[in-house]
Amino acid sequence: MARGSVIYAGGVTEVQPTPMPPRLFGAFAVIGAVYLGYVVAWLFAVQANQLIGIDDKFQQAMSKFGEFFAIVAPALWFFTVFSQITSTRWRIGALAVGLVILFPFPLFFGVPAQ
Repeated sequence: MARGSVIYAGGVTEVQPTPMPPRLFGAFAVIGAVYLGYVVAWLFAVQANQLIGIDDKFQQAMSKFGEFFAIVAPALWFFTVFSQITSTRWRIGALAVGLVILFPFPLFFGVPAQ
């Protein structure tokens, strides 16, 4: 069975996806570029704000784990929104929420020394 097929009592029919309007495609491309910028900004923030003085191996591992997910979180959010939300209105809303939540504050304000 082909992807996008629907089975009903009369047989199998193909469901054709509706094409995205060019303006909406452009808007999503711009938002995607901003999310890519967030990934790069988080990468710089993690590099600029290294925590020093951690002697425990578990704390070091958890710190690296958190840094990794801080870097990839914007990309994960963007791809999750596009794979899980089908409504354009909800997609735009979820992407807007992500732009606020995932803003790389440590890059602009720094991290206080311990």
